[in-house]
Amino acid sequence: MQVDLGENPVARLADLLRETERAHGVYEHSLGHPDPDWPQWYARHIYDRLTEDEAARSE
Repeated sequence: MQVDLGENPVARLADLLRETERAHGVYEHSLGHPDPDWPQWYARHIYDRLTEDEAARSE
């Protein structure tokens, strides 16, 4: 799968990481403790966001 990150892919990835950090903070708060498997959570969140973006572009 190829993903189009637009004109500035580094900025797009940085934005996704910031968004993911915020979302993960909410998730950890609901857990009530640090998430030891945060890399998996981040990867899933970013993957989902990128594939949502691709699906929206193909409509």
